[in-house]
Amino acid sequence: MGQSRNGTTPAAFVIRNYKRERLILDLTYILRDFLEETMSQNQPEISLIGIDLDPILIERARERNPRPDCVTFECLDFLSEDCGEILRGYLARMNKTRFDVAFCFSITMWIHLNHGDDGLEAFLRRVCELAEMIVVEPQPWRCYRNASRRLRRAKSEDFPLLKELKYTGDPSKHIENILTRLCDFRRVTVTAGNDWGRMLLIYERKS
Repeated sequence: MGQSRNGTTPAAFVIRNYKRERLILDLTYILRDFLEETMSQNQPEISLIGIDLDPILIERARERNPRPDCVTFECLDFLSEDCGEILRGYLARMNKTRFDVAFCFSITMWIHLNHGDDGLEAFLRRVCELAEMIVVEPQPWRCYRNASRRLRRAKSEDFPLLKELKYTGDPSKHIENILTRLCDFRRVTVTAGNDWGRMLLIYERKS
């Protein structure tokens, strides 16, 4: 069972806990690190699309993609309408209405800092509309402070919405509240902290 740079094994977890073919939406490119070990002939086939805003990361993922026949990577803004159309088209080609699982690794803080509380809610609601299950790796609040501190040290403008955030203190609790209250998802499990001190929140659609 392979491990990512942050010590988690979400790809192996998903594959090993589902018997039939899975269709996966990966919201960051880091799942690519799992593919060489987890997508072997002994594993069930999956179809995966990974998206990220950074064109350099996407290009690297494409260059190192061991399974271009069933894994694709796209440089997209998930909150844009264009992205929604592309993902719905991808699902239609697979004769699916939703992805089986969506992975959100180390991304919610950046959505939160750049789009505020409303943006975080909109992001999670859109993911849940597209997926039967969601796996979220939230960054702890200290990462927010560190990101802000790095900008100030570089004499750059701080995140303009940071002081307006009401979802402060423990991002995991706020994300769990959004998933259950606004998205009608229920908890499957919450893992222990990994080497980076981060948990994985795993939730699924109620019906």
